[in-house]
Amino acid sequence: MAGQSNPVPARSPRTARVPTILGIITVLAAVLALSGAGRSASSDGLTSDVAFPLAPGFTELRWVGPTADARPSVASLNAAQPAGDRIVAVFAWVNATDEWLILRPDAPAFLSSLTELRTHNVYWFLVEVLPTPASAVSELDAWSPPNQLQQPMVAPHSTGIAAYDRDDWGDWIDADGDCEDTRAEVLIAESQIGVAFRASDPCAVDTGLWFGELTGLTFTLASDVDVDHHVPLANAHLSGGWAWSAAEREAYTNNLGNPDHLIAVDDSTNQSKGSRGPDAWRPPRMDYWCKYAVDWTVVKNNYELTATADEWAALQEMLNTCPGGSPTVLPSAPTSPTVLPSVPTFCGRASAKIVSLSKATTPEVVVISGSGDATGWYLISVTGNQRFDFPTGFQFAAHVEIHSASSAAGRGTFLIWTVANIWNNAAEDDAELFDCDDVLVDHFDG
Repeated sequence: MAGQSNPVPARSPRTARVPTILGIITVLAAVLALSGAGRSASSDGLTSDVAFPLAPGFTELRWVGPTADARPSVASLNAAQPAGDRIVAVFAWVNATDEWLILRPDAPAFLSSLTELRTHNVYWFLVEVLPTPASAVSELDAWSPPNQLQQPMVAPHSTGIAAYDRDDWGDWIDADGDCEDTRAEVLIAESQIGVAFRASDPCAVDTGLWFGELTGLTFTLASDVDVDHHVPLANAHLSGGWAWSAAEREAYTNNLGNPDHLIAVDDSTNQSKGSRGPDAWRPPRMDYWCKYAVDWTVVKNNYELTATADEWAALQEMLNTCPGGSPTVLPSAPTSPTVLPSVPTFCGRASAKIVSLSKATTPEVVVISGSGDATGWYLISVTGNQRFDFPTGFQFAAHVEIHSASSAAGRGTFLIWTVANIWNNAAEDDAELFDCDDVLVDHFDG
């Protein structure tokens, strides 16, 4: 039987969702029609072309055979295809049982079915192949750096905050209810051909064509591609996201509004990057440094996240690699001169008092008892003129401890002020508690 080659029509992401299982059913129906009412068909009876529908992104169905290979395997079948072609379905005629077996590599029973095939004399294989991509292009081919770029607010990472927890930032969601979650939406948007979906999960992308901007490599299997937050979640947490609500953190995780917020990258490079900023990690592909730094800066500004001094220095180095030099850097937006980078937009209402102050211990401990919202409230060391701002949204409780001279991670009602000593043990040093209107609430003699 002659091999068939059918051009792939242009597809939108919507039409690309035709499940590939439809093709399997059609093939089986065609085979049964050829075999007649009884099971008397053989490979010799396949003498005329049959029009089989193609899965999205695939260009042909190919017959391989006849062959008397009694030990077929995916590896041997793939080896018989042109370089880069990948078998996604196998239709095998088994002489011993006079029947067809339909196998798919992503099916749970595929390996056991393949083992069964090795006990029979198999004559025909119909394979559906994804051809080697002709080419994939970089977005840099049509991109130019901006003339101006606003500097993010430069400040050290927040201290005295809860440790980063990935569970606090939500999972991928299906915002528009089309069964495709945020990961799938990004893969669809960035694939340079129509994507194909898994037969076992028609909402999950299986194949496509992606250009890895971080490395310059091309990928066709979705399993090789991660969807990366350009500014990682852990970095966003330390830069001000710790103060966001659960809904705001989930919105950051799933933001599809900025095409440079979430990007498709190969999984190994994404794992290499981890949560590191540009002061600790840069893309292997230097041609991408300019755009990487521009996008990083834009995300930081869009979310009013801070950048550390080392982070900003690294970004400036990368911006200097832009064609024609760095964009003109504008001053960062004015911010309130508070110690913590996230400035409260409202005044927390609460009642609280200082219960005790332990200056000579390690760590130093101030105990506060109260209730209500501590947003905008702060504690000071009178002699040392040091200030501790309560995290936005923090709720007073019956027993709240604020530690200094400690490198531990704060949690719950246990907050860290600084790793340095605050209180003056050799002289009187009192503690004072102020509300968000700068009104003295309590004074404790130290």
